[in-house]
Amino acid sequence: MFQQVVTTGFAAIDNESLRANVDAIGARHGLPDRNGRTPLLLSDPEAMRELQREIFQNVEDKAKLYGELVSATRQDTTFSPVTLSGTLGNVRIECTTAQATMYSETRDAYPIRFVQRDGVWYLQLME
Repeated sequence: MFQQVVTTGFAAIDNESLRANVDAIGARHGLPDRNGRTPLLLSDPEAMRELQREIFQNVEDKAKLYGELVSATRQDTTFSPVTLSGTLGNVRIECTTAQATMYSETRDAYPIRFVQRDGVWYLQLME
């Protein structure tokens, strides 16, 4: 659920029509206003858990919210998946989890985590 909210949010950044639709969906379901929100701290699992609790505390029907967000994103013909670009370094794999450092084009370093499911590696947003 949280990952869908984040993905839809990224898709709506430069798309006023989708952003208005997503804002209306969020308001209907009790999501807090995103203006003035602190940035996502992907490298801090406890901060991410607290943010997730805060975001969904007033949502009564999470399944319906998820469905509406997926539908809004799919109906928008200008949507393209978010692409992260950079170079991975310091990769450490332990069974079905991995940690790495992503270096941006400006050489900023961001710790990231991955989880493997059914042989496919996914970016892990929450622990």
